[in-house]
Amino acid sequence: MAFPGANESISGASSPQRKIGRGKIEIKRIENTTNRQVTFCKRRNGLLKKAYELSVLCDAEILDEYNRLLTSQLETQRQYSESLLAEAKSKVDSSVSEAVEKAVTSGLQDTEDKLEKCIEERNGVAEVRKEV
Repeated sequence: MAFPGANESISGASSPQRKIGRGKIEIKRIENTTNRQVTFCKRRNGLLKKAYELSVLCDAEILDEYNRLLTSQLETQRQYSESLLAEAKSKVDSSVSEAVEKAVTSGLQDTEDKLEKCIEERNGVAEVRKEV
């Protein structure tokens, strides 16, 4: 798509030597997904920057819909983060409970083994006393 005067220099004369600035691109769908996403982000950010500058210059509220959208996205992200934290806390609590239970059970088993050993020794001492 050609624009009138796009190839003319400032003086108005046609100059085949050198073009200054960026060339125009054909406005059509970008097939490559990565390139499309990069282009979208860059152009979106450029538009938002221009809108912000315009709002400052003209003392106007231009980004109202964008701000509402951003607020709802932040709320959704907050809820998602809280659910992940709750899930992680639950897993940690479960792991801690299992570790404590294992330690207590192990300690209890050791104590029971020592008690049985003491009872056997006491019975052995009692038998020796009977023989004496």
